[in-house]
Amino acid sequence: MSSQRNQGGIVRIKELAMHVKHKVNLLGVVLEFSIPRKSQGTDYVCVLKIVDDSQQSPELLVNIFTSSIDQLPRVLSPRDLILLKNVMIKKHQAELSAVFYKDSSSFALFDGNSGSNLLPYQSSPQRFEITEAEERRINVLRQWCVGFEFSSGSNDYLLSLKDISEHRYFDLVCKVFHVSYDDSKGLWMLFVWDGTDVPPLSIPGKLEDEEHNPLPLHIESSPLDLETLRNFFPVGTVLRVSTDRSYENFGRYFTATGKWVRIRNMSCQVSSGMWHGLLQSSSKIRLFSDNDNVVWDYMR
Repeated sequence: MSSQRNQGGIVRIKELAMHVKHKVNLLGVVLEFSIPRKSQGTDYVCVLKIVDDSQQSPELLVNIFTSSIDQLPRVLSPRDLILLKNVMIKKHQAELSAVFYKDSSSFALFDGNSGSNLLPYQSSPQRFEITEAEERRINVLRQWCVGFEFSSGSNDYLLSLKDISEHRYFDLVCKVFHVSYDDSKGLWMLFVWDGTDVPPLSIPGKLEDEEHNPLPLHIESSPLDLETLRNFFPVGTVLRVSTDRSYENFGRYFTATGKWVRIRNMSCQVSSGMWHGLLQSSSKIRLFSDNDNVVWDYMR
């Protein structure tokens, strides 16, 4: 195993059980990622889920730690590839994972489209050299991605907006229309849509109270401009989804505005007579292309 690592050999995901407690090089398709945030210590962290042509289930969890948030990977598009070097393979119970250490590991992100160049669009600050064997493997994996229908994730926690309820954690497949920062609240807010309407709410109170203390028409501090609102679809609810304060740099690293995504592990509550979504520190994003079957199903 040490000889393979020294030569820069890439280990396939299905072979990782033979490399527990060793450092290896990996190449995978990024299916899911968390938004970069501060860890409980001094580092910054994000979590990826990757697959390759040897194994699509279970997806491999990759924990990435760096000393600066700008050094974390920023995945731009569905099916982009990540090359990871010198990551430690760990096993907890029966589950394998990879750990990226800031002092010894490195990464490079590549466009996943077949025929794209072999220059990474982002890489670690450390000097990153790609061997001919790694270039060949990138092209093989790109070609494999063509026409392959990747999983949209388990349906165990998946809900539509029409089925949401308060204080329940769930996944949501949706289109992200807009992302903005609310200066007064110090939070980022997403405006998302899945084509359905949220459940109606019963609001206690008297009609005469509404005249003197009307309920707001939006939960953000200032309404969106008309140009932004014109881009929203007229059918179905556009749900406001707020981040928590651990996502201070959310807008800089969220790359899915205008795209279809699956938001994993979010919740909802009622605020001022309106449904309001909440991202958790453990929430993750799965990117979809417009041609994915799950997107066609929702558009229909």
